[in-house]
Amino acid sequence: MSLVVLTNIPTPFRTALFDALAEAAARAGKRFHVLYCAKTEPDRHWSYDASKMLHAHTVLRGFHRSLTGIHAHLNPGVLAELNRLKPDSLIIVGSWNTPTMLVAGLNIYSPAPRRFYWPDQASCAVQPIGGLIGLLRRRVLKSYDGFITSQDESPGFESELTDGGKAVIRLARSADVMVSARTLVSQLYPR
Repeated sequence: MSLVVLTNIPTPFRTALFDALAEAAARAGKRFHVLYCAKTEPDRHWSYDASKMLHAHTVLRGFHRSLTGIHAHLNPGVLAELNRLKPDSLIIVGSWNTPTMLVAGLNIYSPAPRRFYWPDQASCAVQPIGGLIGLLRRRVLKSYDGFITSQDESPGFESELTDGGKAVIRLARSADVMVSARTLVSQLYPR
């Protein structure tokens, strides 16, 4: 059994949490792996240094284009990598609408993992959007099995995304990433 995270790039604040998640998952007897869409994006200025990361990870090969300020990642090998890793839980972190996240969220691999969406800023992720984009976003978000957010997000977050029927894992906003990591692992894999 394994926990896999799919996110855009390794940022200092995420890699610290992922290192803590790897430790918490190991204590729970689970494998942990992060799939990154790219090493960086044009407006991000962190250097990628794999030797400083304590968690297992893969930077996927792909195509990366900026369209009107949005950095779209297309990593054709994401499904093959998910089939290789065979997660029982998949957490998609960040943007819901980059091609790689949409493909990974299709749930067309076997066995199908539980899929959770973890937006960077949950209150921003649920701003009402009309038209075709709004319809697509609602459909994509409703396809997830659950959501991860902080305890102090807007009160409408759960009802807007879940219609009251999906799992929501609420983490305390804490500088202690180990506390958040343990909470998340214990919610995903209760004893």
